[in-house]
Amino acid sequence: MTLTNWTPSFFPETPLRLKELDNAISSGSACSGLPDILLKIEDDIARLRHTAFQLLARRNTCAPLLSLPPELTTEIMKTLHAVWLAYSRPKTVAGDGTITEWEADMCWLQIGHVCRALRSIALLQTELWADTLQFFPRSMDNMLPHCGEDPLALYLDGSSTSSTFGGRPLQFCLENLPRSGSSRGSKAPSSLACRSCGVLVSTAAVPRVPDHSCRASPGQF
Repeated sequence: MTLTNWTPSFFPETPLRLKELDNAISSGSACSGLPDILLKIEDDIARLRHTAFQLLARRNTCAPLLSLPPELTTEIMKTLHAVWLAYSRPKTVAGDGTITEWEADMCWLQIGHVCRALRSIALLQTELWADTLQFFPRSMDNMLPHCGEDPLALYLDGSSTSSTFGGRPLQFCLENLPRSGSSRGSKAPSSLACRSCGVLVSTAAVPRVPDHSCRASPGQF
């Protein structure tokens, strides 16, 4: 079926509306009848876009990656996360602290950008989100809802606590210390020293920390 025949078969009124528009323009009556005709055409455009989206979604399901069981796609994401670190960080910072260039590697997150079906699978990986948000200092608050109730892997270094971010990563870590943890099973230090704000958070006040991970790099605050 050619494209010319395909469109009327899905939207039989479209050719009639196009003809009405042509007649209105050629007869000089466009000023009075054109608004109504344009509204009908806009409706057709919306229906065409919706149908095209539905057809594209069904075509995507035939792709090899989308034909895999969701459980296997989940395992692929977990394997990628284990061997390929996702991050976003400043690459070039001006003297006044303004970030002029960013660098990022989206790793397993890229799979969720392919299509709606894969995004749905990616959004279910709360453990991966909880272990990834530490490497996206600009997006911690936006990524937090995707972590579910999983323990958060929190990490601070000199770059994330600099004035570049207005202190938000440090504040975020302090706010979420009760949820600190790590899916990678690393051991936590006995305390987290945050020299930049002059506080010492003891694990006695945050009982979950010793069982998981809350990492800080000495001398970088």
